[in-house]
Amino acid sequence: MHLFVYGTLRRDAGHPMHGPLRECARLRGRGRTRGILYMIGERYPGLVLDATAGWVTGELYQLHRPAVLERLDEYEGASERDPEPREYRRVRAPVRLDDGRDHSAWIYEYAWPIAGRVVIASGDFLRREG
Repeated sequence: MHLFVYGTLRRDAGHPMHGPLRECARLRGRGRTRGILYMIGERYPGLVLDATAGWVTGELYQLHRPAVLERLDEYEGASERDPEPREYRRVRAPVRLDDGRDHSAWIYEYAWPIAGRVVIASGDFLRREG
C-alpha cells in the first residue's frame, strides 16, 4: 500500500506529523501526480486532482503499517469522526516516480471550495513563493 504526500507530511517540510511516516513507512522516492496545488491559509497546501493539469511534486511512501492511515486521516481532517463536509478526502490516484515507474497511491485531496485560493504555480509546496 502506498501513500503520496505533497505538503506538510513531506520529510523536508519540518512538520512533526511526518514522524508516523518515518516510523511506519519506507520512502520509495520523489514523484508527482496531475493536479493543481493551492495554498490553504498560510501554512499548508491543498491538492485538487486533475488529469489534464500540470504536475504536483511530492514523495511516495510504502506503508508497513496501514493503520497509520487512521492517524493521518485525523490530521488531514479526513477521518470518519470529522464533520461533513470534510476538508480532505483520501482517494486513490496515479503517481509517477522520478525514475518513470507508475504507482497507484492514496492521496489526500482538498475537498472544500477553492475560490480565492492562491495557486502554487511550481506545483511544489516546498518551493512555493512568498
